[in-house]
Amino acid sequence: KMIGMVGFSGTGKTFSLRNLPPEQVAIVSPYKLDLPFPGADVNFSVYSEENSSGNIMKVPDLASIPAWVEYFAGTGKRYIVVDDITHGINNYIMDPAFRARGKTKESWARWEDMAADVYTSLIRMSDTLDNDVWLIMMFHPESFMGKNGEELKLRTPGKLLEEKIDIPSYFTYMLYTTVDQYDKEKPKPAEERYKFVTNNDGYAPAKMPPGCVDDMYVSNDLYEIVKGITAYRLGITKAE
Repeated sequence: KMIGMVGFSGTGKTFSLRNLPPEQVAIVSPYKLDLPFPGADVNFSVYSEENSSGNIMKVPDLASIPAWVEYFAGTGKRYIVVDDITHGINNYIMDPAFRARGKTKESWARWEDMAADVYTSLIRMSDTLDNDVWLIMMFHPESFMGKNGEELKLRTPGKLLEEKIDIPSYFTYMLYTTVDQYDKEKPKPAEERYKFVTNNDGYAPAKMPPGCVDDMYVSNDLYEIVKGITAYRLGITKAE
């Protein structure tokens, strides 16, 4: 089961993982991050030969992501987070070999290869996972002027990937992050200010099936989202 999460840096994407059962979580990232929630240093560590129980893996190249996702799934992890895919794609297009092809007759072909590699590395890898594994993918957005004013969309490095692959079309559940403006007169705790947009509000094109969640804007607690989706799929009122 795949959940897409789109948000600008600092708007709560990683923070939303705070209530997932840490022993069931693995994080694959293009670079190591300090996780911004309580207990992170106790419950999460970088995988290595010396630390085979580690549950964070630095994977800077897209092609290696599926293998590590499968590895962590094989160790019994139920929630596998592919963090900051946008930076992974950036690593791909900034690679010297990719840039060098721009000076040859393969200038256009390299973008076709990139789109194919993104499709294989990100979309198709879910086919190999058991149905009880949640694959959570995080992206950055960009803004553009639409018919009704400023809107957001998932950031991609070119029209080929955006129009031909259309990454959001592969997700049933696509969340966008948002943060309420800070009110110094009536300050709210972070858990109340950081939220998910669950359906298209005219600015963020989030999507979830009708009836899956009750509100357009909900607390950015991914564990609650997972339980809500599970209840929806089972046709019950609440998932424990």
